[in-house]
Amino acid sequence: IVLSSTQHWRAADLQAVADYLQSLPAAEPPPAAAAADPAVLKAGEKIYADRCADCHGADGRGAPNAYPPLAGNPTVTQRGVSNLLQLLKHGGFGPSTAGNPRPYGMPPADLSVADTAAVLTYIRQSWGQRAPGVTALDVQKER
Repeated sequence: IVLSSTQHWRAADLQAVADYLQSLPAAEPPPAAAAADPAVLKAGEKIYADRCADCHGADGRGAPNAYPPLAGNPTVTQRGVSNLLQLLKHGGFGPSTAGNPRPYGMPPADLSVADTAAVLTYIRQSWGQRAPGVTALDVQKER
């Protein structure tokens, strides 16, 4: 979409899309979930520190124009976890554009079912976020 389309839009097109998106009603945040098992959170925190914090930061704030924040990110806390599971499994790489010819990316993570559930639970319940945890069953459904 970006490579072959939106990077070539005129300023008026971009403004029209921005105006439309801003006119949409705000999505309701998911209800706060109970805290996950402390052992799961501790395991997830260790995995995050080892594999994620160098780019996304120990505080989950990411790095501007390089790595997206996880703290306060609605994609992290949305009700479904399918997108997060797919991103962790396959990695994420932005398209090259004229304005960003060499984007940073995230390599796929080869984690066990338990480790995947733990790190995503940690991310969804850290930095003031209270989204439900991710279970082993959630992970297995996506594999």
